Amino acid sequence: MKLEKEICYFCGNTHFAEQEIEQMYHIRQKHYVVQNIPARVCTHCGEPVFAIEVGEQIRKTLNEEIVAPHKTVALEQNEFV
Repeated sequence: MKLEKEICYFCGNTHFAEQEIEQMYHIRQKHYVVQNIPARVCTHCGEPVFAIEVGEQIRKTLNEEIVAPHKTVALEQNEFV
């Protein structure tokens, strides 16, 4: 069985690098930063791609709050005027 080559959804590039990244999520009027997420990152535009299992673990962690935060930080908020 031949596997199809992975293609970046945003720029069409076919080259990716394995990295650990940081992402911010906004859920139920709260902001969360998740660090050290294993991802494949497009070497052209920087768009990350997660394995299904990684996305599911992030979803469970944030939506079901099964993991206590590692730390809490202040976040400044501005409005567009």
